[in-house]
Amino acid sequence: MEEYVREFWDEHIRLKEVEIQKKDSQLEYDLKLKIDSLVKEQVVRQQGDNQRIIKYIFLCKLHSSGYTGSYEVVLGMSDDQLFLDENRSYLYWYPSHIYDSLDKGMAEVEKQIKKKFIQVEASELFYLKQRLLSDYWNMLENSFVRISDRIRDYIMDSSLLLDQYFLLLCGNYMDQLRIASRRKIGS
Repeated sequence: MEEYVREFWDEHIRLKEVEIQKKDSQLEYDLKLKIDSLVKEQVVRQQGDNQRIIKYIFLCKLHSSGYTGSYEVVLGMSDDQLFLDENRSYLYWYPSHIYDSLDKGMAEVEKQIKKKFIQVEASELFYLKQRLLSDYWNMLENSFVRISDRIRDYIMDSSLLLDQYFLLLCGNYMDQLRIASRRKIGS
């Protein structure tokens, strides 16, 4: 079915990418607000007996959000034990400027498909929606990478205790994450 909407799809994605690039500063602002909450939580933890040094900031796609329709991502920070909950702070975030045109895009996809087929199964549309969500996530991830150095510098200016090899990561939740930004503190 994808081949029947390929032309529309490619144009929709191209226009959405241009729109998102123009909104990188809004994404940066939104991320900084969310990061402030995480920094406050971690500073309180670091003032306790168990001072854990922050090594990672991560932005992760939640596979379940595509099924539930929440379209949330996880933004968090952690010490060197990234996948252990004990010393990790995180929050769920709906990046509205990324997903704001999803329903409109899907309505057009459905319209294009129904021009070619008399009957379209809900599962087929669901599959296409998951593909579109994947493309939207890739755009969000690319935007995060573009602004990651400024986000990293913002965090480095906070009162957090940071690992000297502090990293910003992004990818699928509980999966292999890619490095969006890295720099040794003090270099």
